[in-house]
Amino acid sequence: METIKRVWGVNEDVYSPEKFSHQVEKLPVSVYLIGRSMFGYYLEKIEDKFEFTHKIYGLERSLIDRVKRTYEGGSSNLGILLNGIKGTGKTVTAKQICNELSLPVILINQAFENMSDVAEFIADIEQDVIVFFDEYEKIFKGGDDSMLTIMDGALNNEFRKVFLLTTNNLRINDNLIQRPGRIRYLKTFGNLTLENILEIVEDKLKFPEFKDETIQFISQLELITVDIVSAIVQEVNIHQESPSNFENVFNVEKIRGSHDVYKISKGTNGKATEEKIFSGANVSPYYISKEHSIGDSLYINKKYFGEIEEVIDNHTVR
Repeated sequence: METIKRVWGVNEDVYSPEKFSHQVEKLPVSVYLIGRSMFGYYLEKIEDKFEFTHKIYGLERSLIDRVKRTYEGGSSNLGILLNGIKGTGKTVTAKQICNELSLPVILINQAFENMSDVAEFIADIEQDVIVFFDEYEKIFKGGDDSMLTIMDGALNNEFRKVFLLTTNNLRINDNLIQRPGRIRYLKTFGNLTLENILEIVEDKLKFPEFKDETIQFISQLELITVDIVSAIVQEVNIHQESPSNFENVFNVEKIRGSHDVYKISKGTNGKATEEKIFSGANVSPYYISKEHSIGDSLYINKKYFGEIEEVIDNHTVR
């Protein structure tokens, strides 16, 4: 008995699975949203690829290259989970991965009444695709595991799926954690690095006389994202003033983390000794570098402790 191959019926930018249509056999490389009508699920093309209208800072180039090489060198499904609060770069990295792999992208950014039917719809797609879940934990609430079978490749072994998940926290199905067969790469995005901060400040700051004060202020923040750094630089540019002039009204929080603090002293014989002087202290600035931190004020438990005279490494100062 001859097998009827599923192809796609096309109406403008809407692609519906049709058994007897001869219009399109393969989905073109584009970005699609899943929709549902009275006839079932369909895909709506929303753009050719993910576009960025702004400069990208702190691009995770090494991770993107690793994912691409793993996909090209493998033969099974591939899962990537990018975790972090909003503004830390996880969604930008996910979109860059999609663009680099040059596969059709099925973007799922909302929950449907029956996610098991969505999983079956995806399993029936007869070509290699990326399935991109933006804020996965909001889509699959309550430990819904309807996607796990497809991630394992049990329903569709002939065609490969790249499962790309972003989450704002790791409160997701335990069967996704420490299971590289399902999620091979798990990357947690945190504060920007000092290198990223410098790149943004140097690129956007119009008044270089405020550069050092701006970097020092940013380095003392509890949360450091592209959006926050850009907003601070914009405030400096608009008012032509140091961040110290607006820190009491600006909607950011300074570091409240805890660190053990050691005092390093050099004896008369030239030998350095260290003494633990604080346990669980609140220390700022958060970022310390040999190039930019000499002479900066060091605060411990929100009290001025002195100026940084020497930076031994990025975590040790005198």
